Amino acid sequence: MIKLFRNIRKKLLAEGKTSKYFKYAIGEIFLVVIGILIALQINDWNEHRKNQTLEKRYIAELRSDLQKDSIAIQDMIKTSNLQVRSKRLLFMFLEKHSDYKIAEDLEPMVKNIIYNEQMVSDSIATHFNKQWQPTYNFAPNKTTLDEMTSTGNIGLISNRELRRAVLETYNEYEVYKLNEESMYRKQQEEMWNLVYAEVPNMYSVKSSDLPQIFEDHEVINRFEGNYAIFMNDGLYDLQTTNQHLLDQLNEYQKEN
Repeated sequence: MIKLFRNIRKKLLAEGKTSKYFKYAIGEIFLVVIGILIALQINDWNEHRKNQTLEKRYIAELRSDLQKDSIAIQDMIKTSNLQVRSKRLLFMFLEKHSDYKIAEDLEPMVKNIIYNEQMVSDSIATHFNKQWQPTYNFAPNKTTLDEMTSTGNIGLISNRELRRAVLETYNEYEVYKLNEESMYRKQQEEMWNLVYAEVPNMYSVKSSDLPQIFEDHEVINRFEGNYAIFMNDGLYDLQTTNQHLLDQLNEYQKEN
């Protein structure tokens, strides 16, 4: 094709048809520019289609990661609810069987708990053990987010509000681990060390031992401030945040 254009130009010059030569040259340039623009447009279309395909994959994988996180959070909440219930039962047991008095600001926490003295007396040591045994470790699934951020592809989520929600959700994960989970684990470790040092046969504690154990003010303080309820509230907030982003991703996937 290029050889044909060159021969035409030579022929026009040889025949002295200068004006026609210039017109032809301009037309040739115009055709080349149009060809380049078409090629660029096709390339843009292909790139856009590729980005759309990659975005859909990321959305699907984010949903999968968040669904796994949701299951993990629900399991943690079940365990946390049991620990909080045990803490409330311990409060009530101690007030009933010792000189311990529930502080006024803690009273709302123990309301609406069905108190069965026989059940509690038989198992109160188990409820006590739950207060100093660490049980939580949230490990969010970040595989998809890490890939998107490391490759610079986070911008492929074209909806700016959704993109922001993704980043904010994973930031909430980190805040939770740095605050609620970190403080909970620190308190659990300190309470474990205290019980280990102060309580003989810590793995064989009897219900009858508890009133005496709780005569130690440090044990009382550690028990009251073990962050079990703080942790429980944080887990419910985390569940809400997780579900909200899942709903947004589900809706976006349907629309696209």
